[in-house]
Amino acid sequence: MVGIIIAIIWFIAVIYLDVQSDYKRIQTNSVKHGRGLAVRTAALLPSFGCLLFPLDNLQWWYILLKSFVVAGMLAAWWWEFFDGWLNTKRGYSWRYNGSDDKDDAKTDNFLQKYTPVQQMWIKWSLITIFTITYFLL
Repeated sequence: MVGIIIAIIWFIAVIYLDVQSDYKRIQTNSVKHGRGLAVRTAALLPSFGCLLFPLDNLQWWYILLKSFVVAGMLAAWWWEFFDGWLNTKRGYSWRYNGSDDKDDAKTDNFLQKYTPVQQMWIKWSLITIFTITYFLL
């Protein structure tokens, strides 16, 4: 349980710093989505580790499955709260996905096809599936 609390606190700290960083980069039009993904992934490794360990089963398939579920859970929660937090900081609605620009994030391009309600269902379905699966493991 302590590991989960540490993972959540670390996750919130990283998302806060990333929202602040991207907000500044948006002002100067210098957002680099590939670089941001790499930095974010590295920064979230402590949360990933706290959620992955301890392992109840040391078989390779279980470790691989739990790793996939933890990564999916972190990504799903991130997708919902990073986008929404950054959007509201910029003065937009929680579900704003930008205009259709060539340098848009692939996730924004994907979501632009859907209504805000559909976007909510997509994101919260992923959050629910990965989080429930995590606690079942």
